[in-house]
Amino acid sequence: MAQQHDVSVGQPTVIGGNCRLVGELYLEGSAIIHGRIEGQIEVSETLEIGEGGVVSGTIRAGAVAVHGRVEGEVYCADALHLCSTANLAGDVYAAAFSAEEGATCRGQVVIGQQAVAAAQASRAASRGAPPAAEEESVAGHIEQASETAVSTSSNAARSLLRRRPSLLTGGARNAAG
Repeated sequence: MAQQHDVSVGQPTVIGGNCRLVGELYLEGSAIIHGRIEGQIEVSETLEIGEGGVVSGTIRAGAVAVHGRVEGEVYCADALHLCSTANLAGDVYAAAFSAEEGATCRGQVVIGQQAVAAAQASRAASRGAPPAAEEESVAGHIEQASETAVSTSSNAARSLLRRRPSLLTGGARNAAG
């Protein structure tokens, strides 16, 4: 009897450059986006947005690396890394944050453990809690957020994301071909 092998295990879902998705996207595992997504994205592990990728909407993920453009809120349970070509317009809630020289970020950046709690509250709210509960929970955590240093060196990015090495390999650029 032939053995069955699941090739999707450990492989990220790739949204190609010729794809435009409008709506909600929920993925277990990791994803790389080269196309355009308008709406909510929830990825359980790592999300990479390629240089040509555009996301207009709320992102919830374990870790996020942006090479392209994001317009909307970003909630990261782990780390957000903005590559030199990144353009982010929206509020960020992440355990850790790093940006390379040349990256653009416009919005409020909340980092630290309170931001992680805000991300978790947002994820819970997106799965059925009433919107008012989400606003109260997130606002409460933001008010308590302590000051945390923001790093802009590539070495700091590597340190922050060492548990998510695919974010720093240029995988989003190389996967496009």
